[in-house]
Amino acid sequence: MSADARTLAAYAEMAGRYADQVAKVEPDADMRAFLDALPAQADILDWGCGVGNAAAMMVAEGHRVTATDACRAMADIAAELGIAVRLESFDALDVVAAHDGIWANFSLFHVARDDLPALLHRAATALRPGGLLHMGMACATPGLPLESRDALGVFLALWSQADLDAACAAAGLSRVAARTGLIMAMGQERRYLVARYRKDAPG
Repeated sequence: MSADARTLAAYAEMAGRYADQVAKVEPDADMRAFLDALPAQADILDWGCGVGNAAAMMVAEGHRVTATDACRAMADIAAELGIAVRLESFDALDVVAAHDGIWANFSLFHVARDDLPALLHRAATALRPGGLLHMGMACATPGLPLESRDALGVFLALWSQADLDAACAAAGLSRVAARTGLIMAMGQERRYLVARYRKDAPG
């Protein structure tokens, strides 16, 4: 599995506009809940970090952040915030019990539905026991295809809460929180879900 070329091209073209859209100086409620549930100076993977804004906020709070993304244009913007990004696709993750938390905020929804379960297993392997995985995903909506491209050519996979819970459970991850909402993203209204999962303790 490799990163979708059309999606990467679209993000490269709109990197500057995207950076302006997501720019924040303080964690929002979702990040605050994620960070508050982690130990001090936690090891966090920002998995699909984009322009690095989230990683920069987590570093500012004293955490050790590893940032990865497959889009060089996004990584170049992250570098301006002091975030060194490893250029790699999601399936390059191959560490064992290295992270207290994984932040995958509206990044894994660019992965084909059939490919996500294997990545969730990689995430679970990379987490320490009790570690947390945060995901922001596009939400399945009646009448809409579960996989499609938007007007910009970006690939999107949609998930129901039940399907996402089942895929995570198969990887040894149990849901601890979830919510849904609506967002305007690059001129389009989208329904989303945000969920946090904990790696089950062995035995």
